Amino acid sequence: MSSLSLDKMKEFRMKPDQILIDQLCNCCWVTCPFYAAVCTNTLEDHSPDDHSVPFHRPAGINGWHTKGTVELVTNFCPTLVASDRSFYPHSDSDETIPYKLYQTAGEKYAKWEITPDASTLTYWKWFVCRFQKQLEDHYGLKFQGRGEIPSEWRDHSKQEAIDSLDEMYNL
Repeated sequence: MSSLSLDKMKEFRMKPDQILIDQLCNCCWVTCPFYAAVCTNTLEDHSPDDHSVPFHRPAGINGWHTKGTVELVTNFCPTLVASDRSFYPHSDSDETIPYKLYQTAGEKYAKWEITPDASTLTYWKWFVCRFQKQLEDHYGLKFQGRGEIPSEWRDHSKQEAIDSLDEMYNL
């Protein structure tokens, strides 16, 4: 290694800006209709009709709320998909669709693969608690009533939130 010059080593090393450009340009960029998480599949490894994310977050982060109320939703997408609850796929409609049948709610829902389960990520629980006021102010809605933040969410520390991201990415 000592025989390689610094200039020669730089020649083989990718520049950080090029790494970032390559990663961002190969992303899908389609967002989940429930909570706006960006599809993490790259264009090379999935069809345009097969979107997914490795972890989910509460729908209220995207402004989802119970129709006719100011109550933001604290449920996570996979939990809703596993439930017997329904949603309004269009804000100007009175037609509801069961979450279990979300893919029948129109094109933007049909292209997503959301596995029904009870998985949640500590990070998003901490995030909602930490930025509750900012989220409420931004949407003009509240985490109250059916959308009340569960008290146990407030027990999570910032370090636990960070650790949960580390665990998720180390799977």
